[in-house]
Amino acid sequence: MKFIMHRDKVLASTMGLALAFEKGVPMEVPAYMIREVMAAGGVSQEELSDEELQTNATGEPADPAAREAALFGAFEKIILRNVREEFTAGGAPHTGVMTKELGWAVNAKERDLAFAKFKADQTD
Repeated sequence: MKFIMHRDKVLASTMGLALAFEKGVPMEVPAYMIREVMAAGGVSQEELSDEELQTNATGEPADPAAREAALFGAFEKIILRNVREEFTAGGAPHTGVMTKELGWAVNAKERDLAFAKFKADQTD
C-alpha cells in the first residue's frame, strides 16, 4: 500500500527498516509498517482525491509535464522582464526569483535541466 507524507520525513521502524518520505510523493510501505506510518502522519494514497494527488500543499504540480510547463512559463516571464539582477552569471534565472514567480521552491539542479531544455526548444 502506498502512503504520502505532507512533509519530508525519515521514519525508522522498530523492525529495522527506515523509510525516507519526500513531501507529497507516494511511497510503497510494507504491511508491517503501516501502523507506524499512519501514527507518524502518513495518509494512504487511496484516501486522497485525484486533485489532491496532482498538487501538494504548496500548489506545486506533481505531474512532470505540468511542472515543466510551469517552469517554462516562469522562464518566459523572467526573460521578458529582463532585469539583470534576476539572472546568474551563467544566464539562468536565480532560484529565488523562480520561487517567487512560481510560488513553490525550485532547486538549482531542476532549474538548470529545465532551462537547458527551454533554450533548446527556443532554438528549434
